[in-house]
Amino acid sequence: MTSRFSAVVRAEAGPATAPLFLSLEADYLYYPEGPTRTAVRMERGPGGDAAALEIESDQLPHLRAGISSALRLVQAGCGAIAAAPPGDGPPAARSRRRRAPGGSRGRARDP
Repeated sequence: MTSRFSAVVRAEAGPATAPLFLSLEADYLYYPEGPTRTAVRMERGPGGDAAALEIESDQLPHLRAGISSALRLVQAGCGAIAAAPPGDGPPAARSRRRRAPGGSRGRARDP
């Protein structure tokens, strides 16, 4: 007989809940390996939105490790969102590089 263990981790982060959900969803979508099965969903309720992670495993130590990993991801995501400067979008994809004095673009000059 196989036992199945499960847990739900809910993260309510106010206005940062939607970006947190997107970052968690991307992480679990692109890195699904591991002994646990994890589903990420957005829950809407009267108290506000929450990102919910449902974790399942056949072994209790694997479930504990999955919960610990989920909590670290939530903490890191909230920290990254809080540290990001306010604005209406991501920074430009390419930054402007300064040219060397004299207009050189990295080529060697003739002596």
